[in-house]
Amino acid sequence: MCLLLPLLLTQVCLALDKRVLLEGLGASPQQVLLDHRANHPAFNVTRCCILRNFAVDMVGFCEAVAISSVACIKPILQQLHISCSGDDCVLVGGSAQPLLQQCTIQARRCGVKQHAASSTTLWSCTISGGTHGLVVCGHSQAFLEGCTVQDCSQDGIVVLQQAGVHLSHSSVSGCRGPAVDVCDDGTASLKHVDISECCGGVWLWQRANCEAVSSYISGGSSYAVLLDQQAYARGSSCSIDGPCHDSSEAPPPLLAHGTTALHPHGSAGESSSSSSTTRHGPGNYAGADASAAAASADADDIPLRQKHGAGSAQQFQTVAAQPPQQQHDTEMWQDPSAAGSTLKPCSHLQCSSPFSTGACSDNSSPDMLVYMAGSSKAEFRGCLVDSEMLVQDAAAAAALFPAEQGSFAVEQRLY
Repeated sequence: MCLLLPLLLTQVCLALDKRVLLEGLGASPQQVLLDHRANHPAFNVTRCCILRNFAVDMVGFCEAVAISSVACIKPILQQLHISCSGDDCVLVGGSAQPLLQQCTIQARRCGVKQHAASSTTLWSCTISGGTHGLVVCGHSQAFLEGCTVQDCSQDGIVVLQQAGVHLSHSSVSGCRGPAVDVCDDGTASLKHVDISECCGGVWLWQRANCEAVSSYISGGSSYAVLLDQQAYARGSSCSIDGPCHDSSEAPPPLLAHGTTALHPHGSAGESSSSSSTTRHGPGNYAGADASAAAASADADDIPLRQKHGAGSAQQFQTVAAQPPQQQHDTEMWQDPSAAGSTLKPCSHLQCSSPFSTGACSDNSSPDMLVYMAGSSKAEFRGCLVDSEMLVQDAAAAAALFPAEQGSFAVEQRLY
């Protein structure tokens, strides 16, 4: 039988400036507890070391674990349970490159905060509670693999300045703010990421950019995707559940090779969304407004977001691209699949957006665009299409569903 062995530290900060291994011998991290009550960190790490299999209960107005060095140190925090009642749990600075593996982090403020030129890698970690789960600023980079960020009182992940965050096979849920909030010149990349039950999905401000691959993004009670005027987003095989606001001025990423696009000579006004069946269930993608920026392209690119004059719903133009190129990363990109069905008249297509909840009608206005992409079949009250996702904004289609996912089709309707 293992006993709980608490170690009470009130005025001592463990400065780890040697190559040491500190390991708890209990069956779980909670069975070896470091009860630290002070206004300075429990651990101040300035050298390569290993901390393994114990719990740190920090009570005080300071971070529980501070990791910083001008040198490129690579400490390892493995199977730790870190909690802090007054501040951040883990603060990373300098040029440090720590690895956190199978750690549970509960903070009052930020679970993990990093700055300067640091680089943090988290494997199979859980960050819960606090104001923010992860804050990355300066020129730092964060890499999350198989991690969970949940139940934050504000944003789940915040990226500032020239920092970047890279999520793979991870999830962000239950946050009262947006799941991923990127500002300034920050960068975010999502690969097989599940975002749900947050007040917002992926929000990009100023010159921020994001790339999403095979991810599910739900906006909860707010926008699933929000793009500022100079923000940039692209992706592939993503499921979007919720409205989208795109106010970006720059031309969107253009569709790559192997795409057949239909786009009208009409204007796209305020938009609404359509729903489809995805691997996560029904998904909606609605835009708050359509961009009027013109897109210039090379001979092998297809501009989708363009500024058109008024036109009828029957005026379409077919644009065909070159044959698709071979994709080497089969895990990230899927092979294009041919759309086998034809578009039928769709006067009863349901519209779902913050602006309209009624069915499409010839007497309604303004015009809207419905973009069909992908290969799975969906039927909407007499409108059978081959589609993985339905979006109504050309910019959104170009940004979130590039050509690797199959053909695009556009049908202009009134809502």
